[in-house]
Amino acid sequence: MAKNSKIDKFLLRSLVIVIILCFGTLFLHMFNIVNDTVYLIASIIMSLLIVMSGVIHLWEKQLIRGIIFTLIGIILLISNIGFI
Repeated sequence: MAKNSKIDKFLLRSLVIVIILCFGTLFLHMFNIVNDTVYLIASIIMSLLIVMSGVIHLWEKQLIRGIIFTLIGIILLISNIGFI
């Protein structure tokens, strides 16, 4: 895969969105500014973005990264659904 490709930029932007979403809602949830529903929705979106980045890695034939990201995202998604 070529350096600085569009998919790499997309994954980097997705990662930044995930970090802001995760830590922002966690910070707001700690001080009871947002309720459990908002935190749960943000966690599910974060998990889906991780799964999506894993699928993109698999699409680009980077099997180890793709499998790791996909499994981490699926585990997080199952734990979030179990929280419901």
